[in-house]
Amino acid sequence: MEERDTSELEAKLKRISNRAKKNNKTVLISAENLVNGLSNRVGESIHRLLASYFSDIQVLYYIKPIDSFLLSAWQQWGYKNGKQFDEFVDNAIRAGNPNYKIAADTFSAIYGDNSLDVILLETNFLHGGNLLEDFYTRIGVDFSKTNDSESRSNISLNPHLCSILSRSPHLFENAHDESVKEHILNMAGKNSLAFKKSQGFISREIIQKIKNRFDSDGKYLVENYLPDASVNDVVVQPSTLEAAPLGDNEEIKQMLAIQMELMLKLAK
Repeated sequence: MEERDTSELEAKLKRISNRAKKNNKTVLISAENLVNGLSNRVGESIHRLLASYFSDIQVLYYIKPIDSFLLSAWQQWGYKNGKQFDEFVDNAIRAGNPNYKIAADTFSAIYGDNSLDVILLETNFLHGGNLLEDFYTRIGVDFSKTNDSESRSNISLNPHLCSILSRSPHLFENAHDESVKEHILNMAGKNSLAFKKSQGFISREIIQKIKNRFDSDGKYLVENYLPDASVNDVVVQPSTLEAAPLGDNEEIKQMLAIQMELMLKLAK
């Protein structure tokens, strides 16, 4: 994708498909960057290659509600670059990210409507209420016979803690540096306040910005790919809309509680 050259990929696909045909095997390709570059030639050409080498194709495209996607992306990468959440959202809006509509339309055009499932990554829209069971069910594997008895997730630091850490980007080698999170996880454990989610973190102003930019995309996705969902399910979750915004005093109290816990863990 970076070299804009698909010749190496095509050579690998030839070898993979030849082995799969001889052994009647299913090939599973899972990579989140397969949604990248779809608005230019190289991104689309990768999918056209995949479509040309396999006769029976099923595409499962999982999407997060957009407010959840933006918050998760910021908690994973954005704050390490010194960006506050509101600045990160502004940049995403200018870039049109996430581009769910472009991705879904591209997959539909290349693989066919009947080969594509767009799935909202929310409990009420997943078989068994979790990603792994939903995935296994959709590919025809009995989930009860697998070793994956419970869903796993990549936990994120509390967003208020991320806001504080964004003021010290020198603590991170790059946006993928997880060392600070790993230190806190090893010291305080996954049940620490440092990993507690915070309802009301997204301000009303940011919510409105997200809705202004993405409501039309959400409407399109509901009409074409997600008939059981609403626009708010896709764009700004009802739980986000219903959450009371945290006042400055409450934010300070949350941060003091996190800092006190980490200090006591360190002291012990």
